[in-house]
Amino acid sequence: MTTPSRAVTHHGNDLYREITLPAAQTSFNVTYWDVWMLALLVGEFGGDWDKFADHFRNRLKIVTIGRDALEGFLNHLRLLRQTLVENDLRVDDVLGRDAGSLLKTERRTAKRKILDKSPQEWDRSPWMIHTPRKQREAHALRGNWGRFPVSPAHYAEPMARLFKPSGWYTENQSFALERKLSGFVDRKAARASLPELIALYRAFLTVIIEKMVSSQ
Repeated sequence: MTTPSRAVTHHGNDLYREITLPAAQTSFNVTYWDVWMLALLVGEFGGDWDKFADHFRNRLKIVTIGRDALEGFLNHLRLLRQTLVENDLRVDDVLGRDAGSLLKTERRTAKRKILDKSPQEWDRSPWMIHTPRKQREAHALRGNWGRFPVSPAHYAEPMARLFKPSGWYTENQSFALERKLSGFVDRKAARASLPELIALYRAFLTVIIEKMVSSQ
């Protein structure tokens, strides 16, 4: 008796196929996130990229929870479309000879993965992680540090190491952390020049904000 084969479960970042892009002299690694996006584009939105994007934009107007995931999907869709346009690729070109059957078999998974739920942090694509908002936030916190007379990075990295690698703080632990931070700033500020003071205080603000965000 032959044992039936089990269906293969794919994660979003798993590689589906690799396409050579002659114009860019590089390759495009098509992941299952790309496959699922294209399956929804064709199966749910009639091939209309703008209509698909509007689906995410409209949801962003009404939700407060899950905004990161929606922004990530929207950014992935935008950059996937841009990649196809810049390299004169169609959906069939991306999916290959099995495009027709793949669009049908992956449509249900695509709806579940993208329209019905949010992806786990570890399974998000780079395009989903590095959204325009995240890039602007990162620039606001650490952008142009190299142009300071003294870079805040000189203080930020040792200051960040005063925090626990992960987890939350009890009340007593928070008091202990405050003493560590105050001691660090006081020691560095005692003999600091004006440019060094500016760098120190900017580093302090940046590290505190980053740690607050990461603990949410």
